Amino acid sequence: MKEIICFTFERHINAPIDTVFSCLNEDEHVLEWNDYIVEHIYEGDESELKEGSTFITKQKIGKKVIELEAEYSAFNPPYYAEVKTSTKEGMSTTKYSLSEESDGTLFKVEAILIPKNAYYSIITKLFKWSFKVLYNEQYEKFIDYTMTIMAMKDRISYDQEHHLGFIHLFSSEFDYEFEKTEELEVNPLINIDLDTIGRIVGIELFENPAKKLKEVSKTNLYIYADNKYSFRLSNEEVANIYKIAGIEFCFADEDFNEFIGFDIVDLSLYPTYELDKLLI
Repeated sequence: MKEIICFTFERHINAPIDTVFSCLNEDEHVLEWNDYIVEHIYEGDESELKEGSTFITKQKIGKKVIELEAEYSAFNPPYYAEVKTSTKEGMSTTKYSLSEESDGTLFKVEAILIPKNAYYSIITKLFKWSFKVLYNEQYEKFIDYTMTIMAMKDRISYDQEHHLGFIHLFSSEFDYEFEKTEELEVNPLINIDLDTIGRIVGIELFENPAKKLKEVSKTNLYIYADNKYSFRLSNEEVANIYKIAGIEFCFADEDFNEFIGFDIVDLSLYPTYELDKLLI
């Protein structure tokens, strides 16, 4: 049967090509923005993917979860990937093309179906409009997610060479005047940067606390509940708290050694319109 182009999508994304490809291809990101992917099951490790690699993709369609056999028929990160999936309708191929531009990445998608028979060919042509509705929404979510990851990269960083982690509490657009850096009284491996009105604008982590920051995902780090914004490096129970400048530093032990996050509790000092940008 003749192939049918079901859907095309093209957008400029204001993010480096490596970041865009990572958000598009790595499961830790895909499961955050794709409403239909439940799980991918690989023969080996996800990091070992290459052209010709096969895997099982579990997808949720309505209330049903289906399993499909898929193959990377082409794989050239971060520039190109092509995934073929065998379905009851025929052979589906999705082509992802990324190219570097001066201020970001040009992202293109093309979805193609080779129908199994004349019946599915007719059905696909009749309902081709639905692919646009379905896929447009997903890829717009993908772009929003990628931009959020970019924003979080500006907020959270880790220096591998010096084992130093840094957390910015405000976005780069927020206007404040830096005043000084202080060591946290209860833990010498944590420094705080303060502005001229006494707000903490940055937190520097060294050694073990910094390593914890390196290992966490860049998403879902902040939650808002009980009139406070909470940042967590782990799900450990809070055993002790040290409060300074409207922020409670949380520790998993009584001696303030195991730093696990903080709660922003003084919302008169920290504007909520800025803190809301932390929630993703």
